Amino acid sequence: CAEDKISAPPLPDVGSSDLPAADIDAMVTDSDGHQDLPADTDANTLPVDQGFETTLDAAIPDTTRDMTDDILADLGPATWKFANVTPKPTGTFYGLHGSAANDVWAVGKDGSIYRYTGVWAPIDIHTHNCASQQTSIEFYGVWAHSSTNVWLVGKATASGASDPVGIICHYDGTDINYQALPAGHSEELFGLWGIDPSNIWAVGQKGLILRHDQNKWQVDSQHVDQKALLGVHGSSVSDVWAVGWDGTMRYYDGTSWRDDRGFDFSASGATAIPALRGVWAVSPTTAWAYGDDSTVLRWATSQWYLVPQVPHMFP
Repeated sequence: CAEDKISAPPLPDVGSSDLPAADIDAMVTDSDGHQDLPADTDANTLPVDQGFETTLDAAIPDTTRDMTDDILADLGPATWKFANVTPKPTGTFYGLHGSAANDVWAVGKDGSIYRYTGVWAPIDIHTHNCASQQTSIEFYGVWAHSSTNVWLVGKATASGASDPVGIICHYDGTDINYQALPAGHSEELFGLWGIDPSNIWAVGQKGLILRHDQNKWQVDSQHVDQKALLGVHGSSVSDVWAVGWDGTMRYYDGTSWRDDRGFDFSASGATAIPALRGVWAVSPTTAWAYGDDSTVLRWATSQWYLVPQVPHMFP
């Protein structure tokens, strides 16, 4: 039978604006507009992810050959399969995280929450404190530290209100409770990540970055360009990336958020600057970011490189 195609769900409309150029030196651009490693770089000397190939070249797909066999070899046959979920979800999921192999949360549209504890089961948000004053909720991010410490972020419309605002909810093992945003802020929140209960970050509209220190949420940063941030991840409290609209990239070094570690899309020959939807950091010298238009970037040692696109892998 014909192969089914699964399309990615649309993500929140967060607006757009121009991306300031970033300074990246000695890049080589090929005829397709892809940036590759500097001509004098030895790929074998670059840091790589634990468990990946032993060279950067080996980790970057070769667009001249079919990738199907490579993917099967890397992941193993039948590694991914559809979960048996009853009742079957009808909405869209935007976030997934777990604290253990048998404790995983999925969150999404219309306040959808499913939890895996050996089997997937829905959680009715409307029976919890977090939704007591809300007429509608969408969750975009979830981060679980333990079975009794789970955070969720997104947007909600309160009873009697016409416009949605950002929402933060916390599961304490019994109830999912509403958590107030810092005074003066109501931005929708799209991304969430933490390294421990004292260091959790949430990102969202207008470039807002919140940080939780185990006592309360407070503003960690808000860039003057106010471009929406969609994803956040790090390898430690001094190595955190936030990415978002118009290729925005911000970096936290343990002291302050920096703007000097972005990728120069204009130098790559790109006709449009993509939104970056997510980031995953392995160490201060290795990270990955992805976004619209099949964009995949890799941070290697001290700068970002554009991974060659594989169109038939990313519909």
